[in-house]
Amino acid sequence: MRGILIAVSMLALAMAQVKAQTNTEMRKMATKEHNEAVKLYSKEKASKDAAKRAKQLRKKGWETMASDKPMDMQITDDRLLASETMKDKNGEDVSRWIIHTSRATQGSYNAAIAQARLSCQAEIASLLETKLAGALEQKLSGNQTGADVAETVDKFHQRFKGIVDGCLTDMKRGLCMYRTTENGNYEVEVTYAYDKKALAARLAKQAQKQMEMEGDEDLNGVVNDIVNSWE
Repeated sequence: MRGILIAVSMLALAMAQVKAQTNTEMRKMATKEHNEAVKLYSKEKASKDAAKRAKQLRKKGWETMASDKPMDMQITDDRLLASETMKDKNGEDVSRWIIHTSRATQGSYNAAIAQARLSCQAEIASLLETKLAGALEQKLSGNQTGADVAETVDKFHQRFKGIVDGCLTDMKRGLCMYRTTENGNYEVEVTYAYDKKALAARLAKQAQKQMEMEGDEDLNGVVNDIVNSWE
């Protein structure tokens, strides 16, 4: 009798485990289907909006190269990219990408693209340098005198440009369009995106190496906060 009770108990336990596992799998499946439905709806809405936007841009003389995706598809991709999120240190959703648009005019299409890319890097680098210098100054002010803080920040700020520039090489190109000017030059507008997680990791690593030379300050948290909170 005891053996029968044990067997029945084990069977009930096994059935409960199977049920729990099935419920978990069903919840996962439902979540996956929900996410896919949301993504599909977002893409469809973005596509409709992109078609209208592309029509407006073409009226202003903008077009895309035949070798690239059609303008409306590029706009759709940009909008979906802008909607991507990731979790910050507090578990809150933040945008995954730093997105910036640059414009340049040159005598050839390729030269204009190259200039726009350099402009984008320079503008993002300048903003990052300023933010990093300010964060470093605030971090050091708690344990150093005003003169020491200024000296340390000044030394490190001189090296920020090389550090930041070296970390801004890996960018994702978005909408790229052009139009010709009255004098035959090419005016180009290009959108670039940087993955915050990858950028923060590279910046933190390079900045930390420099700070170890200057004073062994931990900048990982500072860099991550600055990059992840970027809008």
